[in-house]
Amino acid sequence: MLTPSKLAGKIPFICNRSCGSPSTESERNVHHSEKSLHSAATAAAQAPIAPRCAESKCNSLGIVALAGQGFCLQHFFTQCYERLDRIDPLARKPRLEAGEAQRARTLLQECANQTLLVCLRHEPLNNLDKSRLLEILLQCSDLQVLLHRPALLLT
Repeated sequence: MLTPSKLAGKIPFICNRSCGSPSTESERNVHHSEKSLHSAATAAAQAPIAPRCAESKCNSLGIVALAGQGFCLQHFFTQCYERLDRIDPLARKPRLEAGEAQRARTLLQECANQTLLVCLRHEPLNNLDKSRLLEILLQCSDLQVLLHRPALLLT
């Protein structure tokens, strides 16, 4: 039997989802749905997903929209990696025009948001798919940091 002396110094487990209302401000600000991601995504990312993948010769179902086109998971990975490969050299430039930096940020935000939506919606993810999704999120984050350098922008 657990006595108060045995529980002393232990942190109690609190369930945020079903055990009552959130107790702290940070718990109230946690979003447990994909609705907040939709509102943060760009307009192109909110386009309806086509029933089939936008890649020619692919008959798979479209599960996620990127740049207004629906893609299957494998072609989504390809599109994200190509996008990241295009943005990487721009983000590493010592100077960048403000408009070019903003376009790159928008592309990265859409890529990251859609990656998170795949994580929330797509049930049958294997470990390789999960690792690719994590890698995309980490690369988007790294490039966003590079694009927010104070000395980066030209006026």
